[in-house]
Formats: sequence, C-alpha cells, structure tokens
Amino acid sequence: MEEKFNRYVEEWSTEKAPFFVVDKPISREGIEMNMTPRLKEIIEKFGEIRLAVLFEDYKGYEKEAVGADLDVVAEYGKYVRKLALIAPTESLIFQYKIKSPLIKGEVKYFNADEREDAIKWVNE
Repeated sequence: MEEKFNRYVEEWSTEKAPFFVVDKPISREGIEMNMTPRLKEIIEKFGEIRLAVLFEDYKGYEKEAVGADLDVVAEYGKYVRKLALIAPTESLIFQYKIKSPLIKGEVKYFNADEREDAIKWVNE
C-alpha cells in the first residue's frame, strides 16, 4: 500500500529539525495529520522550528490544502528559526516570498544536490 502523506525522513532528521520529502500532492490531511503534530511537538520542546523540506517530485497542492497551509504558516511562522527548502520550483519560491512576512526566521533555498548542506545549515 502506498503511503498517503509526504514522507518524514527519520534518518535525515534531528530531534529539533525534522526533514520531509514532498513527492506527493500536498493535502489538507497531510498538513493536519503529519506535519502539524510534529511541529507542535518541536515547539513545545524547543520553542522554535527548524525544518528542511526536499521537493523531490513536487506535484502541487490539493485544492483544500492551500488554506490549511496558510493557516499553519500564520499560526506557526513566528516560531520558525530556519527553513531549508531543497529543490523548490520557481512557483514555490514565489509562494514563500509571499509568505515571508509571516515567517519570523530565515528561509534558505538549496539545489537538489545540496541536501547535506541544507541539513547542516538548519541544525547550526
């Protein structure tokens, strides 16, 4: 059975910096049931978010996910210390520039072959 949500990759994550691979359409369920609980747990433990996301085969957002994504950014963006976006498309870069007033910390873009650099940066 194929996994429904985008992947949380434990071997590339640290306790305070989760690593996700986006290789499926971003869904409301995935945001609410997969990503948000992990972010809440990290905020409770560390008071901040450090996050790395690899867009391995970006397929966009499901219609219902757009609002959920904005809700998460609006609620948790103030806790972001570092956000590494790996291999984002031009449209994703544009989206994150629009969201930047809601994201307190630093957002940095990395090429696909810079995954290790992204992981190192997000954990510094």
